Amino acid sequence: MNNFERTQMIQDTFNDQAKNYDKQMSKIIPFYLDMLDALINAIPFESKKSLKICELGCGTGNVTLLLKQKFPSSKITCVDMSENMLKAAKTKLNKYSDITYILKDFDKLKFTGKFDLIISSLALHHLETDENKKQFYQKIYAALKKDGVFYNADVTKGATAYLEKMYLTQWIEFMQMQLKDEEIKEYIKIRNRSDIPVSLDKHITWLKEIGFKNVDVVWKYYAGTVYGAIK
Repeated sequence: MNNFERTQMIQDTFNDQAKNYDKQMSKIIPFYLDMLDALINAIPFESKKSLKICELGCGTGNVTLLLKQKFPSSKITCVDMSENMLKAAKTKLNKYSDITYILKDFDKLKFTGKFDLIISSLALHHLETDENKKQFYQKIYAALKKDGVFYNADVTKGATAYLEKMYLTQWIEFMQMQLKDEEIKEYIKIRNRSDIPVSLDKHITWLKEIGFKNVDVVWKYYAGTVYGAIK
């Protein structure tokens, strides 16, 4: 599968999942709401501040909604490659007039202007190679204002083969409490063909090498992590 075919496959998957995405997330991502709480709580700005924010892979707008609730004066640019996801986000966020929606693969995005906050959840692990991921962090760094922040909630790979196997086992056991076997098999299939996570250590190393400061992990549960840094 070449890069174009893989991108199209991921786009098609998210378009198909958009309708039931919100119902399914808490069934397939352990402590999904806790993860998002940690992501939002890590943002070091006063609630009354008018922030310029870019969200990469906004999905149906769950993080965007939390951002608007905490930072009501913020202006947010939501980027997603799935048209159906963006439609769902627009419906969920229809009372807000200061949100811009961009239908695009964020890997191809050219940032315009500088942002106080660049944020993402469960998206960056789709970047194909280590070099793609590091180069994208460099783009994020360049797009932030001085003292701007980047935070990401995502899945990571175990640092050893044993840990990776344990992460996978834990994830399957979590889904077994809530989903049917055929549903679990489908999610594993999607994971195997579209997800390319790397170890948390790699993310931290890349951020530091690029020049980010105060790099930290603010939440972790097996493969699920929330980490970020300040420019």
